This record gives sequence, C-alpha cells and structure tokens, in this order.
Amino acid sequence: MDLATARLFRTPVAGIGERARRELIAIRDLLVRSFPGAAIVLHGSFFVGEGAVRHEAGETRILSDYDFFVVSPSFIATSAGLAGRRLADSMSRLSLSTRLEIGLVWEPLLRRGLTTIGGAVVGGRDLRPLLTRLPAPSAHSVLLQAYRALSAAPLYPERYAWLCSKGVVRAAYALLLDRCRGLPRHAWIGLSSVPYVKAAILPYTRLLGAETVHAVAQACDFIGGADEAAPLRADHARFAALVGRLAEQVPAGPSRLFLLKHFFWLCRERRLGFPRSDAGVLTLRGLRALADAWSQGLVPSAASSETATEAVRGLCFGGTGGPVSDRLAGYAQLRDILSSLAEFKPHALSFGPPAVIP
Repeated sequence: MDLATARLFRTPVAGIGERARRELIAIRDLLVRSFPGAAIVLHGSFFVGEGAVRHEAGETRILSDYDFFVVSPSFIATSAGLAGRRLADSMSRLSLSTRLEIGLVWEPLLRRGLTTIGGAVVGGRDLRPLLTRLPAPSAHSVLLQAYRALSAAPLYPERYAWLCSKGVVRAAYALLLDRCRGLPRHAWIGLSSVPYVKAAILPYTRLLGAETVHAVAQACDFIGGADEAAPLRADHARFAALVGRLAEQVPAGPSRLFLLKHFFWLCRERRLGFPRSDAGVLTLRGLRALADAWSQGLVPSAASSETATEAVRGLCFGGTGGPVSDRLAGYAQLRDILSSLAEFKPHALSFGPPAVIP
C-alpha cells in the first residue's frame, strides 16, 4: 500500500485530507527508522480508505484514529516501555491531528498463529506472504469494543450518535468475524470496511430480524457521513437490545490470552486480584449490563449497576473503591474500570489527542 496515493477518506476532505496524508507518511517514516528490520502495517479506517470526519462549530475534526502495527523479529523491540521512551520526543513534535495507536507485535507469534493482525504493509520489511495466511481476529475482542462504545454513549449526549453507531457496527462486525473462524484472510479482511459490514449482515435477516439488520445499516450510514441516520439518545434501550441480539450470536468462553491480559492489567493498575481465564467473559458481562441500564432514559437502573459491580469484584478485590452516592457517578466509575481492562493492550502505545471513545 502506497500512502502517497492511497485513498484515505470516504469523500475528499479539503485541507485536512492532505494534512492526514502527511502525518501518516511522517509516522510511517519515523517507525521505519526507529524499528530496523520491522514491517510497518497500517490498519483501521484509513487502511480501507474510510477515515471519518465531523464538522462541528465551524471546525472539521478527524474522528478516526491512526492505527499502525510494528511487526518486529526482535522481542526487545516490542517492549512498550522501551519503545515509548524511544518515540516520545519525536512523536510530540509531530502535533498529530488525531490519536495514534501503535501495536507492537513480535513476529514469531504471527508465524506460529498465536496472534493475528489485519491491514497492509506500508513500510519496512515486506511481510505480505505471512499476512495472507493469518486467521481472523478475535470476535470477542471486537464485541468488547462494541460495548465500550455503547456504554459510553449515554454519558456524552453531544457524541451519542457517533458512539452508539460505533457500538452497533462493531457488534455486527464481531458476529461476522465469528463466522469467519478458520477461513483465509480474503474471507475476513473486507470486514474492516463499514459498507462491507452493511452488505455482509443482510443474509442474517432471518436470524436477527429485519429491525436489527436495518439498525446496523443505518449505523453504517451514519458512520459513513449520513446525518439523517443518527440514532437518538431517547431510543438507547432499543439500541442496547439490538446489540444484545448480535452479541448473543458470538460465543464467549475462557481464554488463556485474556488471563495473561488480566494479569498485566492488575499489575499496571496496582490492583489486588487473581488472574482469571474467564476475565473476558466477566468484562463483557459488566459492560453489557451498563449499556442495558438506561431503560429509564436518563438514569441507569440500580439492578444493572449491581450486575456490573459483581463483575468488577470478580476482576479485582475492592475494585469499586467504595460506595458512590450518586448513581450516575457510580456508573461512570464502574465503566472506567471495565473499559480500562477491555481496551488494555500490554504491547501498545498511544500518542496525540484523547480517543473519541473514552
């Protein structure tokens, strides 16, 4: 993939489009210099030419993150601590327009099928023959992303439509990824594209119901820039139920990889607890309870918050930090804990502005 000529946005965006291209090229060149012998892989929205922007208060803002993988044969090079210190000064000078996420991947893990990535090589060593053999990503991880967005949406009325739509689309993406288990890359790589998800979910109308499939299509359209498809906060309970129907089609069970993730998260957060193979299941259960908690519109229900509290207690001792008298503040506290584990990546770096999804 040639960043100098690749389509980055769904439609041309004057000014900011070329700035994004310059920033992506500068990031790519910096990563090539900083990780000799590594492959630099672009993934996410810009990989499929669907970078998203929003026009707010006379300003155009990039909503999509810059997402890269650095695939290195060196184990030391994939240490987030060492790499972060090496890149910090250079990244601060780039003054990025949007958030940059860098995943550090030790190449032998890919070759042994212990992890997987999507995207395209944009610099460094050519790993295309290896990429074509990789399995689909974890549907459970994508479902956690869906519920991170959906549980955040009611807390941010000004961003509700974006966060809710993101949650619906990611839940559909998770279902489709689950159906791609064991299939070659060409069967699942297109799911990085939102219009592809919209088309691919249509055959599931009988399984999910026409209302759910229509809601996915509308969420895809909103992510694609159709403001008339914006979901309303007043309908949150309906969207939570729709995402629940999608989630029920994605089986989740104990995971040794999530056990390791739970262990590293406990260390980073300096929390007491025992690493659990069902930590991913507990995290999803808690986030889903929070997303489902808004049946009354403006205040989360006590019963759903208690379900989330039990999930947090299973993940870390004294995890909630004591009772909170305000129900909304308690909801946000629970969500912060569950979301931090859901998004935690031991071998990842972040630079630039804050993420759109808190």
